[in-house]
Amino acid sequence: MLDPEALTFHLSGLKEGQLQDLLAVLDRSNQSHSMLRGVAHDLSNVSQALSMGAPAVLAGEIEAEKWLAMTSWVDDKMNRATAVLRDFGAQRVDEERSVLVHEVLRTAHDWQQLQRAQPIGHISWHASPDLPPVRASDRRLRQILLALIANAKEAIDGRQEAEISLEATPTANGVTIVVEDSGAGIDPDIRDKVFDAFFTTKDPELHAGLGLTVARESAESWGGGLNIDERNDGGTRAKLFLHYWSDPGSS
Repeated sequence: MLDPEALTFHLSGLKEGQLQDLLAVLDRSNQSHSMLRGVAHDLSNVSQALSMGAPAVLAGEIEAEKWLAMTSWVDDKMNRATAVLRDFGAQRVDEERSVLVHEVLRTAHDWQQLQRAQPIGHISWHASPDLPPVRASDRRLRQILLALIANAKEAIDGRQEAEISLEATPTANGVTIVVEDSGAGIDPDIRDKVFDAFFTTKDPELHAGLGLTVARESAESWGGGLNIDERNDGGTRAKLFLHYWSDPGSS
């Protein structure tokens, strides 16, 4: 099992940017376990659908419209699986660039369906029209949103009529993304530790405790920030602020 103290000691000589990148890689690796299990489940369903559907079509037991609907469903599943595998398998630098929040939010909401396990609850998302491009890395922003959604799912697991909402709205200087859940909120005893690297209240064999650390440090490196607080009616609110994109080379 990972020894956080020993790892922290050996990494103490790294520069801030190098350490941040390494923590992001570790967090992505941890996320991939859940995501890839979801991809495997999708591909298994696709395989079963094709193996049962093709003979039925040849035998004239399935109407053409139903077959077309199934092939469209298969196409959606395959496209998502391909996108996830390419994203999590890519080895490239997470460079800052002009990022469209609406597209990243939509993809994160779609991909979160692959996370294992899935609690019973409603997950909604909304992005205001005409959001300005923000300064971020699209891949790492997607990683951050998936981590925030995963935390929200942990918070609502086992609760009745649970809800998670994602909303992106413009501000004077950029875009604010809010991820809220209707869970029990943050235990006061751990409130000051939630951003600490390797801190987790979950099974350490499955959770590295890096999601919020990477989220905050990434946001701050882009000139933004991340706050975690409680909703007035219970639950937790994660508020991620990103500055609008302003290309230094254009000024």
